Amino acid sequence: MPNKPTYQDLLKRIKALEKEAEGRRKVEEELREGREHLRSLMESASNFAVYRLVYDPENPYKLRVVFVSPSLKDILGLDDPQQFETWFANMHPDDVERMVAANQNAFATFRFNEIYRT
Repeated sequence: MPNKPTYQDLLKRIKALEKEAEGRRKVEEELREGREHLRSLMESASNFAVYRLVYDPENPYKLRVVFVSPSLKDILGLDDPQQFETWFANMHPDDVERMVAANQNAFATFRFNEIYRT
């Protein structure tokens, strides 16, 4: 049978848990601040559009909007971020297949630098 922890053992354990909890609080606060800073940068950017899309692997022509920067309207002419969901419908027909492939590649590589016609 294991020994019962002593009062001193319990105090040490409590202090270790408190220190661990404080470390987690600091990391959570840094993460929160980082997210706020990133959102501020995204919202204030006027010369580039930032967006996050999720696509359906079974239907690569279907996109779901997660986030778009306010500059999207000025740069891409989209009044409503949900218009991204019909992005391919507004694209020149000769560019659609290439852009679907580029989009799928972007989801895998996190890189996207394509030109297309509307």
